[in-house]
Amino acid sequence: MPIVARIHIGLAVAALVSGLLVTQGRKGTRCHRSVGWVYTGSMVGVNASALWIYRLTGEFSPFHVAALLSLATIVAGASFAWSRKPAGRWVGNHAY
Repeated sequence: MPIVARIHIGLAVAALVSGLLVTQGRKGTRCHRSVGWVYTGSMVGVNASALWIYRLTGEFSPFHVAALLSLATIVAGASFAWSRKPAGRWVGNHAY
């Protein structure tokens, strides 16, 4: 198995575990923020590594489109949490 596939799988497992923890735990705590950043980093890594995998079809595929869309939503959600703007509405935007 190529190293990029191993990295992809490892990051996917980390994203699944941290995603479960961040959604089931109490929101707004230090633990929620820390685990949320682990989730964010794992998902960025999963999507980046997905863009390097071409063995299934040998070309750009719907999986690559899904990785780009997922990356965009992760960046959007994390940017609201990081900037905490707009004031008073960032939590709703982050959750959405």
